[in-house]
Amino acid sequence: MSCTKRGTAAGAALLMACAGSASAQLATAVFTKHPTHPTSIVPGARNLAGQLVTTRFKSIDTFSLSPDGSTWVTGGLTQQGPDEESVLVLGPNPAPNVLAQEGQPLPQGGISETYDLIGRGNFNRPNRYAFTTTSRFAPGGRYAVIYWDGFGFTMTHGEGDALFNFVDIPAGDAGDEVIGTFMDSAHPLDTGVVGVHLESIVNIDPALESALIYDHDAFRQGGVSPVVSLDGLSNPTWDKWTERGFFTTADSAHWLANGKIIEDKDFDEVLAIDSRVVIQQGFAMPGTGEIPDGITHAAMNQGGEWIAHGLLTDGVSHYANFNGVVVARSGSAIVPSGGTWSAPFYAVAVSGLGEWLVAGRSAGAPASDDVIVHSELGVVMREGDPVDLDGNGLADDDAFIGRGNPLLPAFALDELELSNGRVLYVIANLRNGAGQDINSSPAFGEPHALVKLELPPRCAGDFNRDGFVNGDDYDAFASAFDAGHAAADFNHDGFVNGDDYDAFASAFDAGC
Repeated sequence: MSCTKRGTAAGAALLMACAGSASAQLATAVFTKHPTHPTSIVPGARNLAGQLVTTRFKSIDTFSLSPDGSTWVTGGLTQQGPDEESVLVLGPNPAPNVLAQEGQPLPQGGISETYDLIGRGNFNRPNRYAFTTTSRFAPGGRYAVIYWDGFGFTMTHGEGDALFNFVDIPAGDAGDEVIGTFMDSAHPLDTGVVGVHLESIVNIDPALESALIYDHDAFRQGGVSPVVSLDGLSNPTWDKWTERGFFTTADSAHWLANGKIIEDKDFDEVLAIDSRVVIQQGFAMPGTGEIPDGITHAAMNQGGEWIAHGLLTDGVSHYANFNGVVVARSGSAIVPSGGTWSAPFYAVAVSGLGEWLVAGRSAGAPASDDVIVHSELGVVMREGDPVDLDGNGLADDDAFIGRGNPLLPAFALDELELSNGRVLYVIANLRNGAGQDINSSPAFGEPHALVKLELPPRCAGDFNRDGFVNGDDYDAFASAFDAGHAAADFNHDGFVNGDDYDAFASAFDAGC
């Protein structure tokens, strides 16, 4: 690592500034599907009688990370019977344990009503969690949203709940709308209000039954609500939204919506940020000549910064767009580490500090071409990298990123997160040195594992990440702090306050 002294703009003492490249790190398995390894045991699993049992993961499918990076939830299936296998595991807090499980009583449910299939969710800044589920009870079941406040559970939404402030046709029919049979994108705000995407509403005209809601009040309604067009010159009407297509920052200052507008089918898929389209199918992304064919997935951090990926109109190339800038494209260079992007792209993520990740395929040998790229460090994880299963810090467990068939993806689709403290979490596939998938027994689905990687730390005082610590960093931090931007959450506790200013001042004085 090389260091350069440079004076501050304010005439403060000379400070050290260091710039270096990412050093080799060893990924660690949190959970796997290894049929005999402790990492495959589901902590806190219970049987239908509520008794603790020992069982292993059959699948590892979803992952959500809290804004401060201290808490996470992963979802999947256990090796138990079909009436008790769907599960969410909360971690680490202080050690991973089951948060919700199929077959256990549904909070505030009816007599003998239990969890059935449990979906994904999101955290707010106090690390409270909301998630979707279906329930099971005679003679049927229902969709619901469950909110965990750190101590107990509340059913905030249930199929059949009354809805408010909706438009219907004819207008005189409005007022009797209730929640139908599909909900997703549950996410709690700091106030405890929960945002949800509905794709089924009862007692409403079929053209108007897609909606985004906060608690039980309409926020945006398909066939009714406008959005500002990509060029800002028109206001097309929303039609519907995609699964995982709605998110709001916990302070309610910014929101993301991915869905379709009422438009020709070749141009109807859009991504909107704060009521304005930023990407539209069939139209060049601003500042580039790249034309997307759609949006596969989009994510937003607590400061309102966003990243999205999808397919381009040539039907082959993929793109990743961060805050309106194409940062990765099939055929372009992988910056800063070198190499060339290929296709497809698997996942994107953005931390609260604005550092992004793109997981995708690069050009090269099939056994090492799938990579995860960090915005500043370049390639930080690659197909073929060893994975530490037992936590001893050594690559001695005969486990590697990737599939036995290297032509298959090394990483799951859109299950990637990056904490403000530079810890990367990804659901990846694992194989052994003999080229065999590390899967459950009997094998089920893909050989997924939840893997984490601690990336090299940033120079803390280099707030604007230009390689130097000087007055520009102090000015940049002060601006972010005054605006309450998530990037000013310097101590990563989920809030911007005086503690962050003190922590930054200490880091600034220390230099690098």
